[in-house]
Amino acid sequence: MTFLVIRVRSDRGVEKSIRETMSMLNLTKVNHATIIPERPTYAGMLQKAKDFVTWGEVDAATISNLLRERGRMTGDKPVDDAAISSGSSSKTGPGFSSSEILKASRTIEGIVLPLTICLAILQMG
Repeated sequence: MTFLVIRVRSDRGVEKSIRETMSMLNLTKVNHATIIPERPTYAGMLQKAKDFVTWGEVDAATISNLLRERGRMTGDKPVDDAAISSGSSSKTGPGFSSSEILKASRTIEGIVLPLTICLAILQMG
């Protein structure tokens, strides 16, 4: 299972450990989102930042659609088949297969998704 995490509040006046946690989750700006796997480590981080973030489960098809339509990598480059394939250990060729999406969503750094798209996805689920 994979979570989509959205930062919904600023970190002004927040203790340092919570700011660092949001930074480790790659949530550096309000209304940005990141995709994380369900693990105990991340569950603890989400609980620590729970007053500043929201999250929900997403499936591979939703992540695929989201990355195609709105995904951006570091440097404001769009996410494409090449980026997904390079982030995946699978050598099945170009394309967005379910397993590649889940593997690549854990390895591609700097994916930023606008709040409107993230909220739409969370409401669909």
